Amino acid sequence: MFRAIRSARRFVHLEYYVFEDVHCCGESLFELLIAQCRRGVQIAIIFDAVGSSSTPSGSFAKLLRHGIRLLPFNPVNPFKLRSPYSLNRRDHRKILIADGRLAIVGGINMSRAYESPLRSQRRWRDTDLQVQGPAVAQLQRLFLDHWHSQGGVALQEREFYPPLTHQGQERVAIIGGCPGNGGTRFYDVLLAALRGARSRVWMTAGYFLPTAPLMHELAQAAGRGADVRLLLPSHNDSVAALAVQRSTYSRLLAAGVQILERNSVILHSKSAVIDKAWCCVGTSNIDARSVRYNDEVDAIVLGTKTAQSLTLQFLSDVSKARQIESTAWKSRPVLQKLSETMWRPWQGLL
Repeated sequence: MFRAIRSARRFVHLEYYVFEDVHCCGESLFELLIAQCRRGVQIAIIFDAVGSSSTPSGSFAKLLRHGIRLLPFNPVNPFKLRSPYSLNRRDHRKILIADGRLAIVGGINMSRAYESPLRSQRRWRDTDLQVQGPAVAQLQRLFLDHWHSQGGVALQEREFYPPLTHQGQERVAIIGGCPGNGGTRFYDVLLAALRGARSRVWMTAGYFLPTAPLMHELAQAAGRGADVRLLLPSHNDSVAALAVQRSTYSRLLAAGVQILERNSVILHSKSAVIDKAWCCVGTSNIDARSVRYNDEVDAIVLGTKTAQSLTLQFLSDVSKARQIESTAWKSRPVLQKLSETMWRPWQGLL
């Protein structure tokens, strides 16, 4: 990310749910952005007003003083409301675009949580995808659409859509989800891919609160003989979400789905590999919030190179995970079973 920003000569556009002054190799993100702005690079940033609420207002003010354009998504301040408005609607996207030729998209926020943790803390496990070629224009369009719809001041044209040529043999499609306007497109594509799965479904999810259709397709794929594995967190920042996640295990295990939990990291990654050439990396969680309330972005890649890279990452994670065994799961503590039963009806609100 820092290298992409540093190499830009015309513009850098950033859109993040959490936007903080992160550091890399002793370098400050905000100082890097200011330095690039001084060199004449246009810097424009969309940040979610709730997700970035912990960032000091003084830090944002410093960026503004140096000519950096900032746009909060759905401000909480009632005097800054934009119509139509919903406090529940959040910008969960994570996008970096440099000069319209390179983009980075995925689950990683500009958050200090990803910096080297203390020994007593767990590090975060996440996945991003670097994109070059025509698909960058699709991400650029999503950014500018948000910029205009949220009332951003017109940006000076910096050749936002340069001529782009294919950089490899893989095909990339970008899906931008918005509540009430294509919010289910990613899930429709995912369900279609699951219906066609024959040999493998390897899915990593930071939050796993699946709908009935998704549960059905996972079970069906396993029933056809596909190797269906779910890599899920053993803990996260929501006790309720974790309880709902675990309430699905009995049915999935009975259908032949393998479930693995990572407990040495905070698993936040959202990716999947289906068979040997279909894969996805993005921001959409497997939960109702991503469909009903969040603006999301996901990249679908058709090609063996990216699928192989994600496969190797998945196997590395699996080697550090604990597999949930059906017999042992049935004998889990009664209080845990009660928690699962209690939170299950609230799944649509989590």
